[in-house]
Amino acid sequence: MGLTNGGQGYERREIDEIRADLVSIAQNEISSDVGIDDTTLIGQFQGAMAYDDDSIEKLAEAIYYSIFISSSTGDTLDRHGLDNSIFRKPAAQAVVTLQIDSYVGEFLESDSSMSTADGVVFKTVDDVTFDEPSMVDDPDKPGSQIPLEDDDGTPICRQTVTAVAEETGIQGNIGANQITYNVDGNTNIFKVTNPMAAEGGQEAETDMAYSARLIANNTNGSPSTEDGMKTAIENTPGVVQARVVGNNTLKPDQYGNPAKSTHLYVIGGTDQTVAEAFFHCMPEGTLTVGEVASDVINKSGDVRTVKFSRAVAKAVLISIQLTTNDDFDSDNGIDNIKKNLITFFSKYRMGDQVLFSQIFGQIWLVPGISNLSLKIGTDKDNLALEDIAVNEFELPSLSMEDVEVTADV
Repeated sequence: MGLTNGGQGYERREIDEIRADLVSIAQNEISSDVGIDDTTLIGQFQGAMAYDDDSIEKLAEAIYYSIFISSSTGDTLDRHGLDNSIFRKPAAQAVVTLQIDSYVGEFLESDSSMSTADGVVFKTVDDVTFDEPSMVDDPDKPGSQIPLEDDDGTPICRQTVTAVAEETGIQGNIGANQITYNVDGNTNIFKVTNPMAAEGGQEAETDMAYSARLIANNTNGSPSTEDGMKTAIENTPGVVQARVVGNNTLKPDQYGNPAKSTHLYVIGGTDQTVAEAFFHCMPEGTLTVGEVASDVINKSGDVRTVKFSRAVAKAVLISIQLTTNDDFDSDNGIDNIKKNLITFFSKYRMGDQVLFSQIFGQIWLVPGISNLSLKIGTDKDNLALEDIAVNEFELPSLSMEDVEVTADV
């Protein structure tokens, strides 16, 4: 076996080394000139034994490295998480708030379907009653409002409702104003859109991401520290990322947070689950601040209000023009480019700048590209070959619909 006594870990013998050891044994025990090549019976037997021993060596090596979180995979890694009650995040559906305009007196049932132009479908989670005419800001007179009406002057009611992507995965993380199709053909709907991007869609957590989260949980110390709170929040189902800003001074900080306060910024997760996770990891007496407020009941039955903020998912738009050669996959090449970019963007942290030079690398990974031109930005009418600035509480996000690829195939 390859377990060393010198503190060097596990050094697995390769199959050639195993075969050489078997040859040495045969020469010592039988004869120094015994036939050991594959044309002899002994040589063939040694080959079979070497193959079998190699399988045992590989199994022993896998067992050895499964002891450590950083080198564990699959079910073994899940068991490490189970020991700490930290579970692998399953694939999750994106969640979005839809803005729906309809005529007064109409009714929309829950589970109604809305979609993007590319067919990413979202289902409403609640019934919606359009009970009274709505007022909207007057574009010609800032500070005043006018009735919301259709082209014929008929009053319109505007309501919002939560909707969930039909399928799990990152493809549901749609940019703002992309969900505009009434899939069911409901005649009572005048207009639908999503003023804010859909969030929370994710693939099943990979071994690499899960391992990093388990290690962070072990190294970030007490849950009541800033790093510990961040880790605890990111262990919450549906949460994509979190950032904790603590102001330990006796005066407001640079962000306007009051003295002795803690401000949580989070992307993903429901308001209630985030608030409860935050409450159970924060120190006693913590002053929380933010635009979102949710009530949490402590073990004594008392109600406590927890505040935090929603970080902004900054939708990035990418336009690519390709010159290809015969090695380019005309059926899947464009989708592979989009998937590479989506995977790359999933590694961004809050505040990371989007560098166009790094995007080039993800495109070139797909075989069959001879040349390309690239433009990126956050405004479809103002794309350019330049980096995108991101503030500390924004997370660059990308959906399949935000990537436009044209190729000469």
